[in-house]
Amino acid sequence: MSRKIKIIIAILITSSIFFISGCGKNTNYRVDLVIWGVFDDSDSFREIIKNFREINPHIGDIDYKKLTEQNYKQDLIGAMAAGNGPDIFLIHNDWLPSFKNKIEPISNNILGEQEFRQNFVDVAIDDFISEGQIYALPLSVDSLALYYNKDLFNAEGIASPPDTWEKFDEAVKKLTKIDQYNNPTLSGAAMGTAYNINRSTDILGLRMFQNGNQMINDKGRVTLNNDQGRVAMGY
Repeated sequence: MSRKIKIIIAILITSSIFFISGCGKNTNYRVDLVIWGVFDDSDSFREIIKNFREINPHIGDIDYKKLTEQNYKQDLIGAMAAGNGPDIFLIHNDWLPSFKNKIEPISNNILGEQEFRQNFVDVAIDDFISEGQIYALPLSVDSLALYYNKDLFNAEGIASPPDTWEKFDEAVKKLTKIDQYNNPTLSGAAMGTAYNINRSTDILGLRMFQNGNQMINDKGRVTLNNDQGRVAMGY
């Protein structure tokens, strides 16, 4: 895999993020916290919560609530509008613009911008810092990956997996098998469509970035209607 592909994959992530409101160091009071999420069970955070409470003895109960993905975003917005939203919540990084006006940035006393930049990947810096203020922290980072069948590659004399889209197209042509009725009996690649895989937007975004299209400019305007965007959309 080329360095370019690695960089693009590092950029095109679907990361879960959590927002926190800073607590002071005064231990004369008890703080209970409510966490909302949709992708993980409470057991996933058991050890983290245990360690956090040991470091912060003024923290009382920490209640993690797992909601359904279908209505999660609407439930969050509704709860915040009603004044009873969670203290911490996990979302996709690209949801941040929808919540930015509903949260407070992290206090510099807890985490400063320079420390954030030294400890987190570039995409977290781009997505979570605005005007020098930190609005979120990354909980996890997911990368796109391409799996390939070595046996099929060997059978067609393909020595190594493709590291460019041009080589990918060539490999797909070699691997695809068609019967006498012009029906495919073996597909050279299975990437799905926008309707049957939940990472279709990431694949499209990958194509956009690799064609030099940032999709959204510095002013927040969509920039798809250009040569790079049209090439990616037409793939």
